[in-house]
Amino acid sequence: MKLLVISGGRHPYEESTPILNSFLTAAGHDVTVTENASVLANAAEMNSFDALVFNTRRENLPDFGEWALEANEREGMANYIKSGKGFVCIHISTCLSNTWPEYHEITGGGWITGTSYHPPYGEFTVNVSQAGHPGVSGVSDFSTNDELYMGLAYG
Repeated sequence: MKLLVISGGRHPYEESTPILNSFLTAAGHDVTVTENASVLANAAEMNSFDALVFNTRRENLPDFGEWALEANEREGMANYIKSGKGFVCIHISTCLSNTWPEYHEITGGGWITGTSYHPPYGEFTVNVSQAGHPGVSGVSDFSTNDELYMGLAYG
């Protein structure tokens, strides 16, 4: 697959994006990585990708600079997804920008700055509650280490 990875924002993406890029490339994907979200407004260029991968935190915070998507970038992204192309939203990429409240309709919900939180990083068990669902085909309960997000929005 030809993948576009959008990176950057308030999180250590300079650490995670190269690892993600290596993982996806090793899996046989053709990967383009950028922090420049203006590509989202270019329908012809976007249509050359099979899926958009967000490893980014696109919100506008006074103490961190402007990372929120511009109106034409938001519209381009929404149209890309509506056309049936793939969208993968990783980790804190569900963080809501106050300039685009409809974003949680796309992501199904997510992090709300000032409301959402997580306890310290640690081990927890993931219990597969609907084993017959195609999204978990072949997956059984497992333990992992990560952050458990709380106080999220649900779209």
